Amino acid sequence: MHGVEGDLIFYILAFAGGTALVGGFITWGLTLRHGWKPALLIPLAIVLGAVGMVWSAGDQGLRPIGVAAMLALPGVLGAVVGLLIGAGLPTLGRRRKDRSEP
Repeated sequence: MHGVEGDLIFYILAFAGGTALVGGFITWGLTLRHGWKPALLIPLAIVLGAVGMVWSAGDQGLRPIGVAAMLALPGVLGAVVGLLIGAGLPTLGRRRKDRSEP
């Protein structure tokens, strides 16, 4: 990968990875603090934000749906992973304590 194409792929992957990390950390923290139900708002907000950005551009047809999905997918995946980790870590800690007691 040389030239502009290689740089573009790098920037897209960096953007996707950063979005996934930010979405994951925010959802993880929200899950630990307030539970999993309020944390579901983060993936929903990511999807609505992506749809709103594409909709405001004024394009029509099926192509904007694909663009919105590509914009939202990394953040939603990161948020879902953060939600699962945040909801699962306290449960794992309780299981370990239960096993250690006679």
